Amino acid sequence: MSSADVKKYQHDSILILILLLCLFCLAACYGGGTEIGNPKVGMETFKSDQELEGYLKDQMAKSVLPDQLYVNKNDVPVNTGIQTDHSESFSRTNIQEQGVDESDKIKTDGKLLYITGNQKVTVADISNPADMRIESTITISGTVDEIFLYNDQLLVVLYFQNQGIYPFMNNRVIDGPLIGMPYWIPIQAKTNVAFYDVSNASHPTLIKDVAIEGSLVATRETGGKLHIVQQFMPALPPLEYSYDGTEAGRAKAISTNQKKLSDLTLAELLPKFQITTSNDEPIQSGRLIQSQNFYKPQETEGAAMVTVTSFDLDHLSDPMQSVGIIATAETIYASTRALYVSATNWNYDFSFAKNSTSKTETIIHKFDLQGETVRHSADGRINGHILNQFSLSEYDQVLRVATDSFSWQVSPQNQAGTNVFCLKEKDGELAVIGKIENIAPGEQLYAARFVDTRGFLVTFVRIDPLFTLDLSDPTAPKIAGELKVPGYSQYIHPFDQDYLLTLGIDVAEKNGVLTPNGIQLSIFDVKEFTDPRLLFTTKIEDQWAYTEAMYNHKAFAFFPEQHLLALPINWGSGIPYRGLEVYRVTPQKGFEKLGRITDSETSGIYSNWLRGLFVDDNIFAVLGNAVYTAKTEDIQHTIKKLIIPEIPTYRAVLKTKSMDGIEKQVFNQGEPIVFSLTYQNLTNQNQLILLRSTQQYEIEAYDSKDYLVWNWSRNKIFSYVLTDLNFAPNEIKTFEETWDQKDNNEQPIAVGNYNLFANRNWYGEIYTANDLSCGPVSVQIVSDTTGKE
Repeated sequence: MSSADVKKYQHDSILILILLLCLFCLAACYGGGTEIGNPKVGMETFKSDQELEGYLKDQMAKSVLPDQLYVNKNDVPVNTGIQTDHSESFSRTNIQEQGVDESDKIKTDGKLLYITGNQKVTVADISNPADMRIESTITISGTVDEIFLYNDQLLVVLYFQNQGIYPFMNNRVIDGPLIGMPYWIPIQAKTNVAFYDVSNASHPTLIKDVAIEGSLVATRETGGKLHIVQQFMPALPPLEYSYDGTEAGRAKAISTNQKKLSDLTLAELLPKFQITTSNDEPIQSGRLIQSQNFYKPQETEGAAMVTVTSFDLDHLSDPMQSVGIIATAETIYASTRALYVSATNWNYDFSFAKNSTSKTETIIHKFDLQGETVRHSADGRINGHILNQFSLSEYDQVLRVATDSFSWQVSPQNQAGTNVFCLKEKDGELAVIGKIENIAPGEQLYAARFVDTRGFLVTFVRIDPLFTLDLSDPTAPKIAGELKVPGYSQYIHPFDQDYLLTLGIDVAEKNGVLTPNGIQLSIFDVKEFTDPRLLFTTKIEDQWAYTEAMYNHKAFAFFPEQHLLALPINWGSGIPYRGLEVYRVTPQKGFEKLGRITDSETSGIYSNWLRGLFVDDNIFAVLGNAVYTAKTEDIQHTIKKLIIPEIPTYRAVLKTKSMDGIEKQVFNQGEPIVFSLTYQNLTNQNQLILLRSTQQYEIEAYDSKDYLVWNWSRNKIFSYVLTDLNFAPNEIKTFEETWDQKDNNEQPIAVGNYNLFANRNWYGEIYTANDLSCGPVSVQIVSDTTGKE
């Protein structure tokens, strides 16, 4: 990922967070569709296209909010113990449930390593760590997200050609679906699923590529079936998204919206798909879900859609199967029997009265995975909101869920507390059959994990209570034990049957203020379940250090067969750098640090992730641009480093010419300068540059002091719509513009030297395989008397 990619990622992350915090609450409270139709008991499907179309248009038209409720756009208000195959001599992706695989940045069969890149997947032979080599490179026409490896023969690549846009971009409202609907769902998003035969690693073969409209939420593979969960919102005409607060105003806004929506067809409101082959020829396309496979809410609220698309990985020639539901999706959990889709309904009280309340709920939809086709089988509501997928777990057909009763408003009746619910399917409903409520009132839930009939919770306010839960009788769950320790844990990992390995933050108190004091690893003994004990801790004492494993369990590489742990760390104090910390972890001796592998030699090429992998007695540190390996007993002496070369997909070239087309770099003062900017596809495949607006490039001029004196886009107007630049293999596109040598204040520039850049500070592209910036091109402006040629 380039530095420009990082800035764009940070910008988009902040933007999404703003939308989620501010607008999620608004939509939830005033019918905007945070949980769009959450029936109280089992759902039926729509009986016809006409019924589905009528429902969607009606809800889109009615999803309007009173004017005073719109915030200023600049304001920011199964068996779950992991068991591994002891015959294997290598570690795999850290997953939640045995038998349910999850996608990741790397996959391996112990001999071949598959590594995701920006627009590629690299296949590396690691069977001889002293002589690693690249077997092949799969070029992908989009941004690669994560991959699956199935039966060591089939590689599944998840990638994006279009990740969509949000209603707010760059602090301004765009024309489009800015109505009382879920604004955090991108429109025009598309997810691609590419299937490759890798039985011959030197020559991977594309079987088929499936593009599905919708934003990717999560994926799971179990029982040979791959399930893709997406969220979809259609692109709509500019609607009335607010009214004056009166019933007459609301009726008028709805009527206006109904007229604007009337000409839309059902096909324009629903997600579509397209299947292509290795030669980029479409072989099938159409509507993703038929009305009889779309589940209808019993309470009419909103029109966002969740889709679940399934592939039989053992029979890829069989048609894929898709079901849909009118709902929203935030967190996905799957067992081998069922897939659960959950979302939060904040129900925020905007009255701000002294005794006002805000009751947060979690809505859960259950999809049965045991039949020939996936079907929606039940749904339910519980109090509070969940943290992540580890807040849910299914055991003996009972779903256990940990929630946090966090409130936006602090008052005695809105204090935070933790709850645990046991739910079982009955007559289409996920019914609560047992619960524990208000655990540790005033504290927030930081981590949860369920293992068989036991549960573990971590809450925190000034110290970290670890609670053990007895769930052997789901109709009467109870707290078994409690231990208070400094700091807090954010991830809990089962370690054999009697121990827990946790990852969190150590905190220090100074003058009554708690501050982070570094990353903390701990081992807890839970053999005596009513009396948990802290055995060992180790700390990485850097206040600004962090690890991806705090929020992504796939970065937590634990190999229980050899008691080895690899943890990616970013150190923030002093000179920032990143590396892989490797430990031997045992309940008898605690943490033994074996060493550290850093990626300083490749730090010039940014990779936003790092994974650890154990194979036999070797440790591998894997990035998108390099693989390091060492003996676990001698980590400081690296055996081999394999650099993964960047494969440029595009080339951007900027040239200057005279009005008669002659290339030159010396111009008379006042003489027009013609810019020629070319983009070239360097590959033998069709490629796409996706842009945020109709602006396709930027050209800037800087003086000798690196001061911006002119940029081409100044005072120009562009439409904020997604724009595609499609390239045929090896195609060159050329753009020409003329500069009259006037600065941004319309004043003639002075004689002197200037540096010209294309796309230097422009982040208009949503993705490309490499940076589109180029320059500087140095030009000299001279007076007429010295510049004659």
